[in-house]
Amino acid sequence: MMCPTSAESTIANSASSVWGCPVCGDARHQRIGSVQHHPLHVCVACRLQFLHPQPTPTELAAIYRDYYQAWGKLDEPAVQAQVSAMKQQTFHGYLDILEHYGTKGGSLLDIGCATGDFLLAARQRGFAVHGVEISPEGIRRSRMLFGSAHIHAGSLDDTAFADHLFDIIILSDVLEHISDLKGLRRHILRLMQPRGMLLVVTPDAGSLSCRLMGTRWPHYKPEHLFYFQRGTIRAWLQDSFQLLVCQRAVKTLTPIYCGQVLKQYGQFPLARMTGRFFSSLPDFLGNRHVAVSLGEMLVVAKRASAPLGLEHSQPQT
Repeated sequence: MMCPTSAESTIANSASSVWGCPVCGDARHQRIGSVQHHPLHVCVACRLQFLHPQPTPTELAAIYRDYYQAWGKLDEPAVQAQVSAMKQQTFHGYLDILEHYGTKGGSLLDIGCATGDFLLAARQRGFAVHGVEISPEGIRRSRMLFGSAHIHAGSLDDTAFADHLFDIIILSDVLEHISDLKGLRRHILRLMQPRGMLLVVTPDAGSLSCRLMGTRWPHYKPEHLFYFQRGTIRAWLQDSFQLLVCQRAVKTLTPIYCGQVLKQYGQFPLARMTGRFFSSLPDFLGNRHVAVSLGEMLVVAKRASAPLGLEHSQPQT
């Protein structure tokens, strides 16, 4: 982590009237570094990390406009099929975990459904699926697979879903992008059935990779507005959810896919050089599926039938 200057170390009490931590409500926070030109802060009380101020809506819209173009030649059907198969293998692993806790079939909402690969995996297992997405490319490709009636274009604020409609809600690589965490929680509680299940995959700011790499950690991006650790994710869920599992997330990737992402988004020369190397591998090596942990955590929680304190949950690590 970048060492803060003495001025950056000053606890920011002046913002207490306009800013409160969305997890614990405390107004005290410290600047601990920068993500590109955006100041990175941490809540003094619960250690939630966040960008403050956040990027403007115009800046974020520019990022998301081409967000799913990191993989080159996306318009080629063969490439789309390779990426989709890779991602679905990851998502079937997530669904295996949900099934371990007794969830088979039912209605599923994927918030931030991207290009629809989680929904494809879930539909194969008998779920009735819906998605929400803001990226134009993600909306286009998801609607090609599921139709406009199943893919909402826009935010949760303007959806027309009935209350308590979904048995499962998915936040896979999404929570860190949400600007209003309190609002997101309210939406989830409104849309989820009693005893429904929530699955979250998000970067873990307490992971070994983050501690070793500091502000060079690849998950520090301007579109990632909040950075959780295991303690802060538990606090965000408490009172309304029983935490069932909190563990390292494992994803299936290919070297060529990693290379394309590093070339597109690598913030440092070594990352981009590594990306070029991976991208140049022959297909028999570059398209091999590899299970990796990338400094993220996977969380599964069940909605409590009554308000529940953190002390009643049974987390597994």
